[in-house]
Amino acid sequence: MRHIALTSLFLITAGVLQAEAAIQKSTTGNSISYREICRDAALNDTVFQNFRSIKAYFDAVECGQGGEFAHYIITHATPKTLSLIPECRTLDLYGNPIRNDIPGFGLFSSTTLRYVLVADHISRLFDLPKDYTAVEIGAGFGGQACILSQILPFSQYYIYDLPEVEMLIDKMTSTLSIHNVTCLDAHEELPVDSIDLFISNYALTECDRQTQLDYFNRVAIKAKRGYILYNDTNLFDHLTLTDFIELFQKHEIMPIIHPEPVFSYTGNVLITWDRTNP
Repeated sequence: MRHIALTSLFLITAGVLQAEAAIQKSTTGNSISYREICRDAALNDTVFQNFRSIKAYFDAVECGQGGEFAHYIITHATPKTLSLIPECRTLDLYGNPIRNDIPGFGLFSSTTLRYVLVADHISRLFDLPKDYTAVEIGAGFGGQACILSQILPFSQYYIYDLPEVEMLIDKMTSTLSIHNVTCLDAHEELPVDSIDLFISNYALTECDRQTQLDYFNRVAIKAKRGYILYNDTNLFDHLTLTDFIELFQKHEIMPIIHPEPVFSYTGNVLITWDRTNP
């Protein structure tokens, strides 16, 4: 486990999160109840077995649209992804997520199916090396890393998130024996000069402008390829889609704007880039 999880224990006393833990402004970072659930799930096995069904956590991370995700996967996914669907169901054995009986898939949580969709989409969009490295901003319980480890295995996966969330990610990846996942402190530099793949499933676009610029300048521009699901429901002062495009272009990165693979909210889009593809 990374030192961040151990350090976080000293920021949490008498069941109350200290102000130091709220390092950056984000939608989930502003939710004390969400952070408390992450902390408790990391430290208490009973909470760990149920955290995905607790309302404050469900509202922050879990999603609906399982049938739509399943339809997209059946229609677009590679044969390899389709063959691995039973293995991906393992993610739903922890946290007691809400699952639905989806034709052709059986019992699945919508959130896990979304992780499958993203992993498969990445595998089709990019020609990644076999030993590729990845970084994710805002990783929930580490579900995307877990699913990618099955569908598109990586050599190293870095995560930036809140301290309590990283405690939970450490526990989930350890429980599932997902190796080479490293949680970094919010202000810690990437330990590599370049990264093969940058991922953010909405989380980056739910941060305030200062945090977005910090992650963009320290992390995103080091990535050869990127996959950002963007939404515009942010209540903070934040970067607009136009702002993001201009930032990329300023650094001679030409982003491509796609529709969301499965529409979830007006104004949501997918931003990708590939600096290895002239």
